[in-house]
Amino acid sequence: MFRYYVGMAHEGLAWVLGERFKDMYLSPEVAARCYSEGVKVARERYGDFVHMPSPMTPPISYIHLTALGAVLQFPQEDGEPNVRPARFSSLDEAIEAVERPVNFADCEWVKDRLEFARRMEGILGCRVRAHLGVEGPITTAVLLYGMELYAKLIEEPEKCKRLLKAITDSIIGFIKFTRRLEGLPERSSSHGICDDLSSLIGPRLWGEFVLPFWDRIYDAFGAQRRYLHCENLSEDHLPLLNTIGLSEFDPSHAPKLHPSMLKRHLKMPWRWRVQHVHLNEGFDRVRKVMEEAVENGASVLSLYIADGISPEHVRFFVRTAEELGGKAI
Repeated sequence: MFRYYVGMAHEGLAWVLGERFKDMYLSPEVAARCYSEGVKVARERYGDFVHMPSPMTPPISYIHLTALGAVLQFPQEDGEPNVRPARFSSLDEAIEAVERPVNFADCEWVKDRLEFARRMEGILGCRVRAHLGVEGPITTAVLLYGMELYAKLIEEPEKCKRLLKAITDSIIGFIKFTRRLEGLPERSSSHGICDDLSSLIGPRLWGEFVLPFWDRIYDAFGAQRRYLHCENLSEDHLPLLNTIGLSEFDPSHAPKLHPSMLKRHLKMPWRWRVQHVHLNEGFDRVRKVMEEAVENGASVLSLYIADGISPEHVRFFVRTAEELGGKAI
């Protein structure tokens, strides 16, 4: 038996209210309205069974990156934030910068998000979590240094390993800092990593530049249950996931993968998402995607509501999941 999950994406709350994503990220008043009025509108439109996000500062994945020198930027009109790499002239300069101790509490965007949460709490009258986003080692390295890092893996491998070690240690320190802020113990029985840009490294190089650094993070938190989100992997990457003791894998957007490949290679449970592109191709396509995932052993089928997803889409997903024998999470 598999389970199915329907969740409202954070940006979906802005969409149902007709608010700009950019304003949700930058205005505590708009964000608070999204988590109050937006949740009410979403429940009325989609149903009480849809999982709604709890109040937090709108998720920005790059807060840790800004502490290392990347520049957070927002599109002029609307859209989600992204980062511009730091202007390092060489790997040596990048290594020196990342190895330098950082007081995360003094970082501009950390202070901004903590103040943003405080202002949201004043409006909503409840606790609001400051979401302080952190990416995995390769994604952090590429977004910090630039796309040329991929070439440097071949040209200067030892320096790249030193940079990745420094970045990994910084990630661990930042996560411990955020856990202290939330009053949580530094070590945990479970831990998740999101490292999408590692998919652009060929499987042959993962043993040097990817897996050891993921392992280092999981070990740092004593995680017996290890979760991984990594988009755009190829079939040749999949057997490598069995070597680091993963408890669950989320391939998310993975156009090069078919559920039969995950069944063939993976020894841990895996999720499968119904994507926007599937919905745009029609209900017959959605049903086929769901049937193939279930036939090949997906543990969870998920759908996240955001821009353009209608109540009819949600009802079809739920009805199909139940017809295939799924149980709601």
